[in-house]
Amino acid sequence: MDTITYENLSKQVEMLSYSDRIRLLGRIVQLLDVPKNTNKSEASNPEDVFGIWRERDISLSTIREKAWGRK
Repeated sequence: MDTITYENLSKQVEMLSYSDRIRLLGRIVQLLDVPKNTNKSEASNPEDVFGIWRERDISLSTIREKAWGRK
């Protein structure tokens, strides 16, 4: 892939019509607005964690007892 210098790119953009510049700017914003997945766990399927609390005693009273030592 060829590297385009800023000067060459600037000259090419100057040759575009106003409407083409607006479309180009919209496309650039779209490309920059997409977040990249930097953490593999963020990209995982949320359904993978269904059932991780199965067969565990999770209730308000047990949470309070563990947090504050009282019921």
